[in-house]
This record gives sequence, structure tokens and C-alpha cells, in this order.
Amino acid sequence: MSNWLQRTGTAVTLSTVTLLLFLERIALDFRYVSLEFEAVDAVMPFTAPYVVVTFFIFGAWIWGLLAAGQGRRGGLIAMLVCNLIALALGVSTVLFLCPTPCQTGAPLADIIDWGIVAVGLGAIVSAGMALWGRRSLQAARQG
Repeated sequence: MSNWLQRTGTAVTLSTVTLLLFLERIALDFRYVSLEFEAVDAVMPFTAPYVVVTFFIFGAWIWGLLAAGQGRRGGLIAMLVCNLIALALGVSTVLFLCPTPCQTGAPLADIIDWGIVAVGLGAIVSAGMALWGRRSLQAARQG
């Protein structure tokens, strides 16, 4: 089982699923949460910074997926960081922002949040094991 989790392909696959779940979470936030924070005549004080931040996160994440697919160590690190961000958002949403059962976007929001937590945790473990396995392999080659 650990050999399966150590593969870069597994880390990329789990990270891609987490990215898609995170993208759906962002869409739900734009649909429901932004309506609660935005005034009708406001110039998007909540949505505009949110879009900019998620744009950079998604860009780094996609770069990480592509780089890890080519076997680059930096891609695994980028995937690890982006999955940690998604996991932090998922856990904070489940525990504090809108505890289960969440009335905002129910029941889809709960399914997505728990999916981000479960798959994101798997992606973090897999990317970490792939990084550790690669580091051990490089140390064995040098020694």
C-alpha cells in the first residue's frame, strides 16, 4: 500500500481530485457566501480579493501538477503546499465557518468540504511520501 502512495502518479491524481473539489468549493462560495458579504451597491470588497488569491493558488497548483507529472521535485512541493491550503480551508469550514450540517449550499457544501478533507489529506500524504522516497533514492545513489 505504501508503494502505491509513494508513486508520483498517485500524488498527481489525488491532487487533481482535490483541485476539482476546491474549484467547486470556490464556485459555491461565489454563489452563496459572496451574496452574504456583498452589499448591492458595493464594488466587490469580498469577491475581488478572493478572485485574485484563488487565481494565484490555482495557477501554482496547475503548475505543480504539470511539473510533478514531468518528475520535478518543485512540482511535488507546490502540490503539497496547495493541498495544505485546501485542507486548511476544508477543516476550518467544517469546524468553524459553517459546521456540519451547513445550511449554506446544503447538502452539496458538506459533501465537498468533507471530500476536500479526505482526498486532500490523502494527496498530502502521497506527495509527502513521493518527496521522501525521492530524497531517499537520491541519498542512496550518492552514498
